[in-house]
Amino acid sequence: MVLVAYKRRYNMENFDRTKGLGGSDANTIWHNNNLAHLWKVKTKRDIEVDLSNVFRVQLGVHTESFHIDWLAKTTFKDKMVSVPSKTREIKLGDIPLYAHLDATVDGQILECKHSNARATVEQKARYYAPQLHHYMHIFNQDWCYLSVILGNDDPVVVRVDWNPEFWAKLKSKMIRFWTFVMADKMPPESSTTPLDKEALSDVLVDNMKDYVDYKNPEYISLDDRMYQYQGAVSGFEETKKKMKLLVPKDARRCEFPNSNYVITRNKKGTLVVKQKGE
Repeated sequence: MVLVAYKRRYNMENFDRTKGLGGSDANTIWHNNNLAHLWKVKTKRDIEVDLSNVFRVQLGVHTESFHIDWLAKTTFKDKMVSVPSKTREIKLGDIPLYAHLDATVDGQILECKHSNARATVEQKARYYAPQLHHYMHIFNQDWCYLSVILGNDDPVVVRVDWNPEFWAKLKSKMIRFWTFVMADKMPPESSTTPLDKEALSDVLVDNMKDYVDYKNPEYISLDDRMYQYQGAVSGFEETKKKMKLLVPKDARRCEFPNSNYVITRNKKGTLVVKQKGE
């Protein structure tokens, strides 16, 4: 059930985002996604980009309430789903941090996203790891929920755990960025390193499942057909693509007892097909 109706909610138009760092700022800083513009916003040299005419952004905004409603009557029907009415603010040293949560489930953070059908939940969990860790730090929680709508499929909900090593690196970057804000000095644009990208792959999604007895009849049929197509490249590759489309979106591994092939999801979220015994 939903405890609090949507007001959308704590009147964000009146919140001064220049006075600290929010969850989306944490993502920008980690991914080095136009730090110069973020710095200009925080130092009041520029305003935030107007996203009101960006369709994919507005699609996420306008489906958020429905997304939460849907989870409240399906995945979380036996839990209390609440939409916070206030922004929470704390200090990280001299840096004001703030959080606007989408919702909570029995008090646990729930973040909702809408992405394209080609993405995977694991990819989204890695991409939004900075934002999620920012929120977990502010609310002192060691895990949170992430729900993602991929295309027009049902939402997939995963649990993302607190990663202290990842947070230490993110915190260091946030402190460094804020030092430039306070010094009124433009930060360099080259803070992302291979080590950072590697750290993102270590953010674990706990409830990806191993489907070791997957009984989808079409999947089983394609497994047999692909085995018969060995040597015929076009037929083999086309069948492999069809098999991948049938893998559950929360699957880490997919096979059945007498299958010829096993499909696994690597840390980048890519599905890999291998013949058993390889």
